[in-house]
Amino acid sequence: MRLAMRLNQRAFGALLGVSLPTVARWELGRAAVSPYGQKALDAQLRDTADDVIERFEGLLKETDAAITAHGSGKGRRV
Repeated sequence: MRLAMRLNQRAFGALLGVSLPTVARWELGRAAVSPYGQKALDAQLRDTADDVIERFEGLLKETDAAITAHGSGKGRRV
């Protein structure tokens, strides 16, 4: 979602009310998204413009294709 919104990790974290290290850990797969983080992500997704949603869905498709091509079943989505 962060890439689709064209935000850096610091700005995305500020938007969600979490720290930059938290966003980095999510993206690296080093931490699971907490219930608070999931609620913030869900709320942001509901409030996101249609063009950003389209970019987000496109990025998810690209990620799924890359995971499939490399044979890894461990995809991380934030």
